[in-house]
Amino acid sequence: MRIKTLLGGCAVSILAVGSAAPARSAPARTPTGYQTSAKIIQEMKTAADAQLKAYGNFVDTTWLGGTFWNGVADLQRLTGSRRYAAVMLAAGKKAGYKEHLREKSSIFADNMCIGRLYETDFALGHSPAMLAALRGSARKLARFNRLVVHGRRSVCWYWCDALFMAGPVLAQLSVLTHDPAYRHTMNFNWAKTEQLLYSPQERLFFRDARFIHAKDPDGRKIFWSRGNGWVVAALAEILNVLPPNDPHRRQYVTLLRQMTSRLAELQPADGLWQPSLTDPAWYPVPESSGTALDCYAMAWGVRHKVLSRKRFMPVIEKAWAGLLKCRMSDGLIGRTQRTGASPEWVTARCSRPYSVGAFLMAGSQLARLAPFQLPNLPPMPKAPIRRTAQHFINHRIAQPTGPAFVRYVPERLDDIAWENDRIAYRIYGPQLGLVDPAGSGIDVWVKSVRYPVINIRYKAGNYHVDHGNGLDCYETGFSRGCGGLGIWSHGELWNSSYWQYYRLLQRGPDTAKFQVWYKPWRVGRGRLVWEKRTITLRNGDNLNRIQSVIQSNKPGPLTVGIGVANHGKGTLVINRKEGMLCYWEPVNGKNGATGIGVLVNPHMLAGVTHDKLNRAILLLRVQPGRTFTYYAGACWSKGLDFHSAASWERYLRSFKRY
Repeated sequence: MRIKTLLGGCAVSILAVGSAAPARSAPARTPTGYQTSAKIIQEMKTAADAQLKAYGNFVDTTWLGGTFWNGVADLQRLTGSRRYAAVMLAAGKKAGYKEHLREKSSIFADNMCIGRLYETDFALGHSPAMLAALRGSARKLARFNRLVVHGRRSVCWYWCDALFMAGPVLAQLSVLTHDPAYRHTMNFNWAKTEQLLYSPQERLFFRDARFIHAKDPDGRKIFWSRGNGWVVAALAEILNVLPPNDPHRRQYVTLLRQMTSRLAELQPADGLWQPSLTDPAWYPVPESSGTALDCYAMAWGVRHKVLSRKRFMPVIEKAWAGLLKCRMSDGLIGRTQRTGASPEWVTARCSRPYSVGAFLMAGSQLARLAPFQLPNLPPMPKAPIRRTAQHFINHRIAQPTGPAFVRYVPERLDDIAWENDRIAYRIYGPQLGLVDPAGSGIDVWVKSVRYPVINIRYKAGNYHVDHGNGLDCYETGFSRGCGGLGIWSHGELWNSSYWQYYRLLQRGPDTAKFQVWYKPWRVGRGRLVWEKRTITLRNGDNLNRIQSVIQSNKPGPLTVGIGVANHGKGTLVINRKEGMLCYWEPVNGKNGATGIGVLVNPHMLAGVTHDKLNRAILLLRVQPGRTFTYYAGACWSKGLDFHSAASWERYLRSFKRY
């Protein structure tokens, strides 16, 4: 049977349990690269089933779950699936059709988001009890509005996400109950939030009032991708059920056109919007949840002739093609920014229920616009990886395929270690930062064999003793170690902390190459800097090629200091003309001597100095945002290649830079 309700001024059938409606069939012999309704529906089912499997028996009544169930409802209406209808009815029953009360009050917009599930269940089962708690929350919100309309707290939805969390729920509730009071409550709160957070100049929303005057590290206004995705998706959801004669309808249509037009202008070449809409260089990684919400809103607008098909279909097709590249092997949608309130880094393996729900919402509209051809997009960039507890649980120790080797070492507090046939190095990670303040210097592991030793030493545990292949006898401590860097300002070297994200680019057998990102750190008063670093070590070389890009929240050049750990008992040679620092130092006990070398572009060299601990530092003048390259590395007198300070210095002078 079908239960009919009024959506957007027209009768629309919502399938009840036991009903069936054929999905739109794909044209015969559809050319490769085309998306048909059948293909899109299959993608939606795969993602929905993967999230349901991840949930298990848990019913998520937070806003994360509310967004996911909204996507499942769209999938059910599209396909007429009895299975998804049964799943939603079972979930609502298990939740008791109560609003989510984990935080704040029942009128808090995030708590009302689960109402999407209850409203769908009401359309399927038509039991008034399914809407009782939701109606109670809506009435409380209306009373709250009347109490504070003349007071200081007149904006109840003070963050832009709230427009999606509660706005469409109230609009749909008004339709299902034939009570315009809920719609009036929604219109009232929307107007207040729009007045507070919308920027007509940028045609975008600030996330909340904190961001109205805030600036990102590049000095630009901050407009969060998913935050604006919440708003445009809410507009489409509301317009879908708002009566044609509602006095606010034209205002919502105008706002949808303004925002989607701006978003279309900001879409990157790979189809996926980045966490920061107006400053993609701040976090230059694609993000799926904001993209899926934008895609949904634009596709809805094209379907309902609110937006121009000619202008927006290419934007929609690029967004969908990008989203398909975000799928993970388990069916979930990756490249999702975690819960938050502003732009942040995104990792390839991060998925959340709201990104799956938004993907289902977008697919529900695109299946009705199909068939269409997917554009050829540039390859999806590899996202950096952020260390998480789950990452450690799933970690398998990588095995070397040749002398050159690099790996992430979560079992030793997030080290990243790399080596070749001559020497080995490591840097320290976030977990170590919880117990040891050593920082971002580069550590040296000397070796006397050509084969890889990283796994051997970590497994042995005590790598400060030579077991026949070398050892860790180099003291990095708070220094820059073997060619680490900082920013020289006011007679002091300001250093970054531990790496925040990493990406392995080449794990061998001839080259070890990886990237790390360091979060912003303070330099003097009021200036922030942050770094992306690429390190390459080839077989046959003792020196790492280090390519660094340092950004800053203020204009003007920076003085970068590249230092070495000088323990005061060795020989230091500095040749400014060649841009060379050569250091040779005996090691305590019978462990021979270590040589440290740094090579820089002599045209960038601004001077040589020492820090408070008398450690030598080469000073370079660099421009924020521009890549600069230098070389740093080490040797061991008991190794196979260098046995004296003179041989090490000759090697540095003759090293061919690349």
